[in-house]
Amino acid sequence: MIYLIGGFAFFIAPLVIIAAIVLAIKNRVSPFLKKLYLGFTLLTAAALFYTSYFHVYYSNPNTKVHGWPFSYLVFQRRDSTSPWLDYVGSPLLTYPASLVLFLTIPSLLLLIWMFFSRDSH
Repeated sequence: MIYLIGGFAFFIAPLVIIAAIVLAIKNRVSPFLKKLYLGFTLLTAAALFYTSYFHVYYSNPNTKVHGWPFSYLVFQRRDSTSPWLDYVGSPLLTYPASLVLFLTIPSLLLLIWMFFSRDSH
């Protein structure tokens, strides 16, 4: 059941992000909030592109991980003298999943702000 809820939320999250970006571009918010949100979105997209494809770290001495917060490649070896053999991952979903993870909450907050600020006028 929890996987069904999580899958549904991960399907709805991109729609929330797209709606917030479109409404911000169409000037449905103040100019300051528009610049703040779109600037945050662009900065987040650039930072996540770097961390998704160029960040490499070792989770332990025999496991090398490429990508953060979602890894797209994981190499393992038996000991420090053996070659890196096993790998698991797909680079296609790493960046979109990272964007959804980091942009959903700010986008949802922007939509809530727009909803309540519209009712107060």
